[in-house]
Amino acid sequence: MKKEWQDRLNQLLETGRYNKSDDGEISDLEVRLAIELIKHSADIYPDYLLQSIVIVASFDMIPLSLSILLAKGPDKYLSNPIKKNNISHMMSHLNPEQLLEIAENLQSKVFGRGLGSRPQKMIRKVMENWSDMVLEEYVLKFNKEFIILSKIIHPKFKKDGLIKILMEEE
Repeated sequence: MKKEWQDRLNQLLETGRYNKSDDGEISDLEVRLAIELIKHSADIYPDYLLQSIVIVASFDMIPLSLSILLAKGPDKYLSNPIKKNNISHMMSHLNPEQLLEIAENLQSKVFGRGLGSRPQKMIRKVMENWSDMVLEEYVLKFNKEFIILSKIIHPKFKKDGLIKILMEEE
């Protein structure tokens, strides 16, 4: 039987709302409660949080949830190669704008741990695995975000052409 916090977490990740019945403006209290619920889940039940992100999270809630998981998840969980791979796989579906949101959330240390080497390597691996076609699309569609993210994460692209020209312009 699911606990109430699990239902609330799934609802939050799906709708972006802490209170089910509330469809008005989001209050500061609702934001604080939502963040605390995700932080609690990341700290105590990181597997459940990641599973919920994969299954029910709206696209808008994924960067916030992954940021909190990386900031608050137990070291033992985040250093597990299988768990890191699962998180990286989830990140591989995100675009530069969403990855930048994760990086900036972690840089700010607003949720706990900062942008240390572990999350940096995870984001870098995702970026370095983009195909030429995806890279070109992201550079054209998310130019500003791509440049900022590249400056933060320092990916080592083995590609010439568009990426080289873009990075030389900055």
